[in-house]
Amino acid sequence: MTDLRKYYPLTRGFLYSRIAGEVKAVDGISFCISKGETLGLVGESGCGKSTLGRTIIRLEEPTSGKIMYNGTDISSLDRRNLKWFRKEAQIIFQDPHSSLDPRMTAGDSIGEALGIHGIKGDTSSVAELLEKVGLPTDFALRYPHELSGGQKQRIGIARALAVQPKLIIADEPVSALDISVQAQVLNLLMDLQREYSLTLLFIAHNLSVIRHIADRVAVMYLGKLVEQGSSDDVFNNPFHPYTRALLSAIPGKNAGRVPLQGEVPSPVNPPKGCRFHTRCPKSMKVCEGVEPQVSGTGHMVACHLYK
Repeated sequence: MTDLRKYYPLTRGFLYSRIAGEVKAVDGISFCISKGETLGLVGESGCGKSTLGRTIIRLEEPTSGKIMYNGTDISSLDRRNLKWFRKEAQIIFQDPHSSLDPRMTAGDSIGEALGIHGIKGDTSSVAELLEKVGLPTDFALRYPHELSGGQKQRIGIARALAVQPKLIIADEPVSALDISVQAQVLNLLMDLQREYSLTLLFIAHNLSVIRHIADRVAVMYLGKLVEQGSSDDVFNNPFHPYTRALLSAIPGKNAGRVPLQGEVPSPVNPPKGCRFHTRCPKSMKVCEGVEPQVSGTGHMVACHLYK
């Protein structure tokens, strides 16, 4: 994708409302994901990670920018021509409970995806998908309220796999699960990726999870990407002060803790210059007025410390 932006208008007034500003949830983001790799997208809550994932798959309409998939500009497709992409790309949501219809059985939820895209399937197809995600076939008859959080998330994964996608966007798929269940679901996703040669955008705020699953890492702050690189580069040699602060907050690594000052600024009125300068321990005068540009190849960073 290139220079992707997603702004939400803020309105004031009741009868005669007017636009009073914009929430800059995603503000000029560019990156690419190679076939078969896992890109981990990490950042604090509210930085725009989930909005970015939903915009890539066109659940949210982009304000501007391009979303390219195998040479096709997805951002310019109308709803009728977008259907083929919805088969190529699927999303796994953060909350496994709210993402399932409480009036539908697990089997019906999985089978519905097949019907929407005109894929021939029957109860045996659903049973095979349940087995792929480690659930007994008789779970097809169960309703969401009869399932645990981990079981519901496995149903969500099976539903995403039903249409045989090439790209999966996993939006914090384990954050609502118990620690022991998180590991099981992560290992399941990794096994399925290898089996089906899936490309995975894995969104999380837990850096330990990202370290476990990602080939490359992109660090996001207040609608912007501040650092990108291989998992080894970012975790072993972080460039950006924000990345260093996030890594130092991982439990068990408090010896070199880099505390962040203050709160995350509002995306309605982000700071001028570098958006992180109001909390950065290495802030300089230039950071207050000049937005840093991305530098480097392979391991990239947007910071005035690296010109």
